[in-house]
Amino acid sequence: MKERNCLYCQEKILGRTDKKFCDDHCRSSYNNQLNGFTNSKIRTVDHALKKNRRILMGFFNSKNEYTVLVIDRKIQEMGFLFQFHTHIDILESGETCFYCYDYGIVPLGNKIKVVKAKV
Repeated sequence: MKERNCLYCQEKILGRTDKKFCDDHCRSSYNNQLNGFTNSKIRTVDHALKKNRRILMGFFNSKNEYTVLVIDRKIQEMGFLFQFHTHIDILESGETCFYCYDYGIVPLGNKIKVVKAKV
């Protein structure tokens, strides 16, 4: 019978013939190491999207507001990252809106129209 070693720590494995790791710690560590870079990238993008949404949400004072006009410099100073958005939509007015989930921006020269999607 061929000797099997743990894929993570290289220790000898005892037990079932299809076992790849000596314990749960090694299995978890191996998969974290394997997926670490991918998960890190996803976390970075997800963090940026959520931050952008929080910034946009902060411009609205009431539930009945659906658009707010903001100076583009102000939104940049708050840390908004324009390259991160979830989707693009064309509004009824014909303007292109870049959304972060349910809040979006419409660039208008040196101003930005912040839009809240109607649910």
